[in-house]
Amino acid sequence: MDMSKILLATICNRNDTISEQAGIASIASVLRESGHTVKLTVVKEGYNDSDFIQLAYSNEYDFIGFNVYYHGVEFLKEIICKIKAICKNVKIVVGGYVATYYDEELFEVCPEIDYIIRGEGELVFSQLVSSNDPSLVKGISFQSDGKLTRTPACDFISDLDALPFIARDVMEEFQFTTAIMSTSRGCTRNCSFCSSPDFWRQRKVCWRGRSPENIADEIELIVEKYNIHNFDFIDASFEDPDKNCSRLLSISNEFIKRQLKIVYTASIRVDSVLVLEKYFNILRESGLRNIFLGIESGNEDDLSLYNKRVTLQSAEKAINLLKKYNFNVEIGFINFNPYSTFEKLRSNIQFLHKYGYTSYLINTKRLRVYKGCGIAEKILRDNLLAPDTGKFIYDYKFKDPRVGELYLAISQFIQFDYRNYNFFTKYQNYSIYFFEYTEGLRETFPNSVDVITDCEEDVRKKLSIFSEINYSWFVKMIDLGENGSSATEMMDYTLKHLYSKEAISTLSAIEEIERKLKKLEGSLRACKP
Repeated sequence: MDMSKILLATICNRNDTISEQAGIASIASVLRESGHTVKLTVVKEGYNDSDFIQLAYSNEYDFIGFNVYYHGVEFLKEIICKIKAICKNVKIVVGGYVATYYDEELFEVCPEIDYIIRGEGELVFSQLVSSNDPSLVKGISFQSDGKLTRTPACDFISDLDALPFIARDVMEEFQFTTAIMSTSRGCTRNCSFCSSPDFWRQRKVCWRGRSPENIADEIELIVEKYNIHNFDFIDASFEDPDKNCSRLLSISNEFIKRQLKIVYTASIRVDSVLVLEKYFNILRESGLRNIFLGIESGNEDDLSLYNKRVTLQSAEKAINLLKKYNFNVEIGFINFNPYSTFEKLRSNIQFLHKYGYTSYLINTKRLRVYKGCGIAEKILRDNLLAPDTGKFIYDYKFKDPRVGELYLAISQFIQFDYRNYNFFTKYQNYSIYFFEYTEGLRETFPNSVDVITDCEEDVRKKLSIFSEINYSWFVKMIDLGENGSSATEMMDYTLKHLYSKEAISTLSAIEEIERKLKKLEGSLRACKP
């Protein structure tokens, strides 16, 4: 079998944060294990796109593969067209969720694509680069004489422990201090806004997981090879597959048994938090410090709409419990959907404010709808799909046009800030990632805990100032929207309120605290043997 030279890359828009992507990194490892030469990187718009084109041109790759998300399709097309203009013989392969659900649309947008991989990519890509007849490769789509051909679906990988550990090229290239960990695939729940259940159940397999020993082996390798002690577990929900959380506890105990000195973040469901309360000491000892909770709403109607299978009371209890035991708690929240009412929006902002989640613009998040999401069928039945909906994300109308006008004003402001200042992305990063960062520092430099804690408290005080600014702004916006104000009027109010001197100076003060902490970290690392 001839060995191929392959370039793999994640597509990032201009304001995306560069990060590791487990799927494409796993494909890289499997291809290398088979003897192929693989370069794994990231191509980011306005950052290294020219360098990437030069890399593709100068190395005569046989295959170039991309994973892409919904918002990156236009940039993907731009990159592929530039590559094909100078590399006539290279084969372009695209995979991921978008590719799986929108193969036909991707070919329409970018006919320069040669192959699309549907579903898991490791075995399919490996077979594709080794085959002389793509029609015999399961799990791909391609065009022949202008017609779309889909080969039969490829079976999922049953034993995830059999896969090599994912390639860490991107972590090394960009010198990340946190490593992602994927310990399972799939999800045992069925939230209506998520395509994961449909994606995995297409093969009648809703969840598969790695063994605790295999997971700990990979972490040990990363700690020893890269001296990285911070980990982000990207599983849909870390406690799957059973209600008693036995696998999660087995993983935690394995970390403790091996005396792994790590700090990690994981997603855990609300109802599982209530089950795990008596094991919090074990979880903390294993290194768990940061927990993501998919709360999604502050009112019962929307919880039902999203098929969350929890009550608002249980969500509140979970947040209180986790904060009582000093876990950092980030939440998922979908404030706007086609069925939003002003009453529900008021309930949501009161909930967010009560539990300290208005220090960034989480209250501006809206439901995204795409193929594979259960709620898409309801929106179609209710005739709420917008006439000019996009190819890859369905746009929708609001049942109450006044809510639509309110969201229009908010979205216009978000786009304005995104293009000009990215002011509120910074507030989000400080509200979430700053405290994950300081948890890592606390574990790494225990003799400096007092200084680190003081910086945390200073940041919390500053964030509380913006929390009140955001809260009062959104309450007023609800009133304006309900009273029939136009999007232009609400946009004018937003610019004056959210770009106030107090909001800007508060962010500057937080940035100064971070600089102080980074300087301290640098000096401590320089002194550490």
